[in-house]
Amino acid sequence: MDVVKTTGLTKHFKNVEAVSDLCINVPAGSLYGFLGPNGAGKTTTIKMLTGFLKPDAGKYEIMGEEVVFGDSAYMKHIGFLPDVPSYYNYMSGKEFLSMCAHFHKADGSKVPGIIEKTGLGKFAARKIGSYSRGMKQRLGIAQALVNDPAILILDEPVSALDPVGRKEILDMLASLKGSKTIFFSTHILEDVERICSHAAIINEGKLLLEGTIGDIKALGGHGRIILSLESSADILSEALSTAGWVVDFSFDGTSYVIEPTGYEEAGRGVPVLLQQTGAVLKGYEQASATLEDIFVKAVNNI
Repeated sequence: MDVVKTTGLTKHFKNVEAVSDLCINVPAGSLYGFLGPNGAGKTTTIKMLTGFLKPDAGKYEIMGEEVVFGDSAYMKHIGFLPDVPSYYNYMSGKEFLSMCAHFHKADGSKVPGIIEKTGLGKFAARKIGSYSRGMKQRLGIAQALVNDPAILILDEPVSALDPVGRKEILDMLASLKGSKTIFFSTHILEDVERICSHAAIINEGKLLLEGTIGDIKALGGHGRIILSLESSADILSEALSTAGWVVDFSFDGTSYVIEPTGYEEAGRGVPVLLQQTGAVLKGYEQASATLEDIFVKAVNNI
C-alpha cells in the first residue's frame, strides 16, 4: 500500500512553477528519501502534504484517502518536523513533549518511552535553550512521534548538523524503519544511499526519478573502472576513444575513470589496450554506480 500518493501536484508562486505535475508514491513502512538540489521544490511539496499550502492543481492521498484542503483530520496519521523548528526555550524537553501530547490529545504516559527512543533521556529535564542543534532535532522528531503517527514527514532533518550529529539522527531514523513510514527531504545524497529503501529525485519542481534505491542505482549501468598508470602522461585517451567497450572516460592527470559497457568486456579490453600503448598499470579498481552518479546525470539531463 502507498501511504502517501500525489497525482499531478502543482504549485505556482507568481510566475514561478515551484512544483509541477508531481506524481510520487511512498510505500508503507519505507524510508523514503526526497532528493533534490536547493530550490528544487522539496519544502513546497511538504507544505502541501502537511496542509500549509493549497495546491493549484492535482491531488494527494494519505493512507489511501484523498485529502481536501482545509480538512486537517488526516494529520492524525502524520508526525511533522519542519526545516526550521522553533521551541519554547524556557521549557524542558519533557515539558514540551507533554504539552505536545496534550494538544494532540495523545497518551501522555508514552512520553517517557519516546524520550528514551529518541536519545533524550539525559537531557529531558534540561531547558531547551541549552540544547545543541542535534538535540533540538532529536526533540523535533520526538514531538513528531507523540501522536503515534503512521507517517513521519521530516523536512531536511540533518542539513545543519555536523557529521556526528548527522550520524546520530540517521541511525535513529534507521531504527524506526518498518515501524513507521518515514518521508524526509534532503540534498545530501550519501544519507539517502545509506539508510533509505526508496527515493525520488526532483529538480525545478519536476520528478526525474523514483523507485527503490537498488532500481535507481541500476540506472547507472556497470559503474566505473579507475586505471592508474606508472606515468602521469595522457597516453590512453586516443585508444579509449575508439574502444568499443568504452561508453565514456575522463583523465584527471593521474588516473583514467572509464564507464564501460560491462565489467566482463572491460576485463578483456584493458590488457589489450595496455599492450597496444605500452602503458604500465599501477592500479585497477571497479566502482559501482553511486546515487551521486545517477543524481548528477538526472539533474543535468545527461
